[in-house]
Amino acid sequence: HLAREGTVSLELAERYGDDLLSAVEYLEEHQVMHRDIKPANLGVGSVSKTRAHLTLFDFSLAASSRSDLKVGTAAYRDPFLDLRGSWDNAAERWSAAITLHEMLTGVRPIFEGVAIDADSKLVLAAERFDPSVRDSLVAFFERALARDTEQRFVSAEEMRRAWVTALAAPA
Repeated sequence: HLAREGTVSLELAERYGDDLLSAVEYLEEHQVMHRDIKPANLGVGSVSKTRAHLTLFDFSLAASSRSDLKVGTAAYRDPFLDLRGSWDNAAERWSAAITLHEMLTGVRPIFEGVAIDADSKLVLAAERFDPSVRDSLVAFFERALARDTEQRFVSAEEMRRAWVTALAAPA
């Protein structure tokens, strides 16, 4: 969808984000790590004449060792995994957040600086967010992509609720 049609509307972003984060929530509950959440591993469709929904697929890396921190697509992988030493749910939510940002803006957020370290600054493409929800989306992504996992959402469920709230927030 991103390649063919570009970014999605706020309505689709809310629905697809809810779908993605619901999938991540399910995986957390069942202690499964996808290890490669990114737009190329998402499909959009419907099984009937209802609205299209997003589906997460390609679980080929799910059986990888949690200590293998270099699996998955680097651009969507939590750059702070080395500090924790093991793949975790925070890394899964990181990948989902990068994907959601790209869904809304067409680009991934970046970190300014020579290397990703304590002095690196997160740079969102906030100017591409719809003005009516810009502030709430900036707050969402700053929390979802915080360097310190203690500052991030504690679960995919909490992140999903925050996503829906951010997109429903008035200007």
